[in-house]
Amino acid sequence: MKLIRILHVIRPAEGGMKGHLLALAAGLQKSGYDIEVACPGYSSLAQEIRALGLVVHYINLVGPLSPVLDYRCVIQLYQILRQGEYDIIHFHGAKAGFVGRIAAVFARCQRTVLTVHNFIIYDEVPLAKKVLFKYGDKLLSRVTTEIITVSEALRVDLIDNFQINPEQITPVYNGIDTARYSEQRDSAGFKTEWGIGQAKNVIGTLARMAPQKGLQYLLDAVALIKKRGLLRGVEIACVIAGDGPLREELVKQAQALGIEDEVVFPGFVQDVPGFLACLDVFVIPSVAEGLSITTIEAMAAGLPVVASRVGGLPELVTEGVTGYLVEPRNSSALAQAILQMIGEPEEARKMGQQGRALACRVFSNEAMVTNTCKVYGQVLASAT
Repeated sequence: MKLIRILHVIRPAEGGMKGHLLALAAGLQKSGYDIEVACPGYSSLAQEIRALGLVVHYINLVGPLSPVLDYRCVIQLYQILRQGEYDIIHFHGAKAGFVGRIAAVFARCQRTVLTVHNFIIYDEVPLAKKVLFKYGDKLLSRVTTEIITVSEALRVDLIDNFQINPEQITPVYNGIDTARYSEQRDSAGFKTEWGIGQAKNVIGTLARMAPQKGLQYLLDAVALIKKRGLLRGVEIACVIAGDGPLREELVKQAQALGIEDEVVFPGFVQDVPGFLACLDVFVIPSVAEGLSITTIEAMAAGLPVVASRVGGLPELVTEGVTGYLVEPRNSSALAQAILQMIGEPEEARKMGQQGRALACRVFSNEAMVTNTCKVYGQVLASAT
């Protein structure tokens, strides 16, 4: 029996999108699909895909809009698609979907899937980019067989802001290997490395340092906690792991706020379960968020969560059950929620337990792969 051949197309990716594709590719391979990936050869993703034993096609797909490079990438993808005889082409993210679907039209590919991982339109996005992607996505949706969103909030956004046919969209939640986060881990080593006293309350996050993550509001909240905490005898340390274009700016902000002794920037963290074991509270202050994989990981590790009430985060965090939700861009509310969580350790522990149960029940790799396979079945049936 001929294996179903699927080509995944993705831009240079770290963090959630990268983890999503690695888990999905591995799961689909085990399910009997013939999987190949087209991505930039210099990316760490390409190395990890090769380590899975999968074929990688190198393309010059960059994150920012670039007319010259994007045109060249369309040509590269066109050649790959014409030669590959793929049953389905699966694009990940707005940029891969934009460039890739143009190539798919020229290559006359009949079965395409786009996974939408994040919001395209939010306040921090330049106007020209908003206009291009809004009308471009609306047009390209007509040549897309199925669209997957990683949250219900993204599905609603595509319907309301892009006027895309609801019957074309299927939400499939991100998944993780929840078993990795159930083991007991010693956090003393990390804390010693970061210079954090063992008695301090440790809050933190793991995120790409980009505008949509709202990390500047977390730093403002830490400054407020430092002031308010003195009155309550609360001492905290904040660990912001990850890297990205705003790192230097965030470090300077911490210095300007006088909280450089309270905030640690360890950079990229390889051992995510070990990192999460050091935290007492996970904080995600995003201003736009499709569905945060790191928040799912934090919940699987049994951490209570303080999150912005944006995008797919309310689908993860239920107020007073698995954590607290605050309005985005509101550092004062963020600080108050964190202090409340620290001040009620038994309640926080119960929230962490509820979050872990939810992560294991709904957000497993197995569920993600199974539901993606169902979408593939719909795509194959619609083209027959």
